[in-house]
Amino acid sequence: MADDPSGRNGPTKSNFNIDKYLANEATKVSIVSTTGVKIEAVLVSDFTFGIGSEYKSLFEIGDIDKLSDNLNMLTTAVNAASGFTKLKQIPQLRLKTPGLTTKQFAGAKDLKFSIDILLLQYVEGESLKDKIDALSTLCLPEVIGFNNIGVGVYKAPLGYAGNVLRARSAGNVAITIGKWFQAMSQIVFDVSFHMSRVASDASGTPLYVTATISFGPSIEVGLGEFKSYFLDV
Repeated sequence: MADDPSGRNGPTKSNFNIDKYLANEATKVSIVSTTGVKIEAVLVSDFTFGIGSEYKSLFEIGDIDKLSDNLNMLTTAVNAASGFTKLKQIPQLRLKTPGLTTKQFAGAKDLKFSIDILLLQYVEGESLKDKIDALSTLCLPEVIGFNNIGVGVYKAPLGYAGNVLRARSAGNVAITIGKWFQAMSQIVFDVSFHMSRVASDASGTPLYVTATISFGPSIEVGLGEFKSYFLDV
C-alpha cells in the first residue's frame, strides 16, 4: 500500500517512508512570522489558488437597485389593493438602463492560496503538539482578559495590525515552497488539522499530522506582485 498522508487510508508504520518526503527540496515548506514563529513542513498535495477581478454595474452598487426594490413592493401593494392578489402572478417592475447595467471594474478578487502540508516527528525531542501550537498562533486570537462586566479583549493573531498608510501590516507571515514560491506579508485565514491514526512506537501519539492552510496577502495585490511570488516555475 502506498503512503497516504491524507489520513483516509493511512500508511502503516512499516511502509511510512519519512525520507521520501524529506528528500524532495521542491516540496519543502517554510512558514516564518514577523514575531519569530517558524514552521518547517512538507507539501503533500497540489498547490491550489485562484485569481481574478471583480466587475459590478452601477445598478448593483448604486441606489437604483434599492429604488427598484421599493417600486416592486409598491407595485405589489397597489395590486393587492386592486384585487390582483387573486391572480397567480403579480406584475413586477425594475428600473434599468443599459448604462446602469454596464459592468465596471471594482478591483481584484481576494487572493487565497491553499496548501496541504505534512508535519512529522523526525527529529528527536520534537513534538507534534509544538508544531500544532505554532500553526494555531498564526490564525487564532489571544484572549487578553475580561473586564468586570464580562467583556473580553481579543488580540489579533500574531499581533496583526493593518497599516493603511504604508500599505503593509505587522503580524504577518512569509511562506516559501522549495525554491520556486515565496510570498511575503501574508495572513493565515484558517488551518484544518488531520491527525494520523498511525501511532508512534515511542509515545503512542499520532505519527504525523497533515494540515490544510489557507492564506493570502494582507493587501489587494496587482499583477506585478502576484508574479513576484513565483521565483522559478
